[in-house]
Amino acid sequence: MHVYLNPDVTIVKLAVDGGKVEMEDKDLGYRIFKLEHPLAPGAETRVTFELAVRNPGFVNDNSNTQVVANGTFFDSEAYFPHLGYSRSFELNDPNERRKRGLPPIERMPKIDNALARSDNYISGEADWVHFATTVSTSADQTAIAPGYLEKEWTENGRHYFRYSMDSPISTSSRTCRPATP
Repeated sequence: MHVYLNPDVTIVKLAVDGGKVEMEDKDLGYRIFKLEHPLAPGAETRVTFELAVRNPGFVNDNSNTQVVANGTFFDSEAYFPHLGYSRSFELNDPNERRKRGLPPIERMPKIDNALARSDNYISGEADWVHFATTVSTSADQTAIAPGYLEKEWTENGRHYFRYSMDSPISTSSRTCRPATP
């Protein structure tokens, strides 16, 4: 199972049930987990993660303003693991590819490529997902997420919100697609 995670995010825990890390490139945030048993079509497994984002000090430019004191907006690409082979890490330079014995990059899939047609315009990672989330904030904040607010409560000084969708929703992320042999 190919897993990409933004390398700027600190991993507290990242695990795949029934799998162990076979390859890890921390600089790119890319890992391959080998599963004990291959997943059959329609089978499921759990990916568990706990992450931290730390921004020590000041930067000269491109500061991270997705999480700030007066409001937060972040996208899944920046903060959540993504499954599947990511073409964004492939070498793009034609000369470098030739030197390494790699074929030219396919600029546009062939018209009869059924797998390419199954990708939606936003992402090849997953077309439609069943979505539900619970978000916790400080007591004075309100969390907004995709879906319908099912439940809202306060516990131990934290404000909780449970959102879910009643039908599958489209994902958006970097271009990922299942690894092919």
